Amino acid sequence: MRLAFCRGCGHVFNSEFDAGVLEYNSEYENALHYSAHFRDYENALVDELIRRYELRNRTVVEIGCGDGEFLETLCRRGGNRGFGFDPSHAPDGYGGRRDGNVVISREYYGSKHAALHADLICSRHTLEHIAEPRQFLTSIRQSTGRSGVAVFFEVPNALYTLRDGGIWDLIYEHCSYFTPTSLERVFSESGYVPLGVAEAYGGQFLTIHASMTEEACDGNNEMDVTELAAEVDTFTAKYHSKIDEWKRRLAEYEKKRCKVVVWGAGAKGTTFLNVLQPSAIEYVVDVNERKQGNYTPGTGQRIVAPQFLTDYRPEIVIVMNPVYVEEIRRIAGELGVEAEFLCA
Repeated sequence: MRLAFCRGCGHVFNSEFDAGVLEYNSEYENALHYSAHFRDYENALVDELIRRYELRNRTVVEIGCGDGEFLETLCRRGGNRGFGFDPSHAPDGYGGRRDGNVVISREYYGSKHAALHADLICSRHTLEHIAEPRQFLTSIRQSTGRSGVAVFFEVPNALYTLRDGGIWDLIYEHCSYFTPTSLERVFSESGYVPLGVAEAYGGQFLTIHASMTEEACDGNNEMDVTELAAEVDTFTAKYHSKIDEWKRRLAEYEKKRCKVVVWGAGAKGTTFLNVLQPSAIEYVVDVNERKQGNYTPGTGQRIVAPQFLTDYRPEIVIVMNPVYVEEIRRIAGELGVEAEFLCA
């Protein structure tokens, strides 16, 4: 990975990215809804979208819908019709569970789907995987074939990485790292009217509401990226400082023979373990049942359910995402596990 920064639009991207080395299929697992905290966030988001766009008996299209959990909730609560598109998932999703008003297709959204007459097009945590986001967004607009369609996108917030030290979010699958500036600009230049960009989920996500126009803008958006450039200029030093601090901590735990587990077998946990290579950590805890019993790629720690800790009794629990600290403390407390909880 080689991160680059555009001082014109404020976008951060991996200049060495090669889409050919990735293969998204039905085993690509990134669902977060096993967490009660995340479900609360999604439910609030569903209520907001239904209220804002009067989504009652309407048609919703989700691009990059994954297992369809979010789309199903949006349709069930609003009595809507949902059409999900995701080439990486089998048509019947996981275990064949599908709501009667939701259809998921293992294909790309294109011009042949214009007949769906979507009232809302949404996409969550997909755009950051796209090497040419402007081309991707332009294609969606052209395929829809109508102006005025409501649009909602959600992506990781690059400011959380640059400003708040969220370095474990740097993964190869994410070739684009959007800032509020670059997210607004790419929508504007792709033929949308941005209606608002906001931080969400403890500052870790960016959301954008927009509307489609007939054609793209001229792209002469002048934006001040001075403060953003300052964060970029100091990021390398902050990155290495955090890596060195965690290497020191882990070496100390190993010397003292502490029982240490990582909580979170997603992108953050996998990056943490592969960058630091801690030899003394044997287990990673995750509430996602689909991951339990498997192993982290690269470093090979076994992924276990929270109940495993009842017998294992760790002394240190490294929490990969700070937004889940209170939920994790509660789960551990219910299991009778007493440990020191540290945020990575």
